[in-house]
Amino acid sequence: MAAAIAALAADPAAWSAASRAGVTAAHRFTYSAYQAAVANLFAEAWGVRLPATRAGQGDRPEMKAGSTEAETTVSRNEYH
Repeated sequence: MAAAIAALAADPAAWSAASRAGVTAAHRFTYSAYQAAVANLFAEAWGVRLPATRAGQGDRPEMKAGSTEAETTVSRNEYH
């Protein structure tokens, strides 16, 4: 990892190309994209259709400054 960072630091053109590629791909790594991927996995692997709110259509709870993921997690079942 350190060698890869050093190589990018030594080659501004490679750094710029990697940065542009990251920005171009960022939309694929949103929480809603993750939810849609999970919904597709359930549908294709087990034939389970998840509700739209859990299939990339719902919103992720916003985190407050200084809070942790566990403090902001919204449970959608009766057990939590």
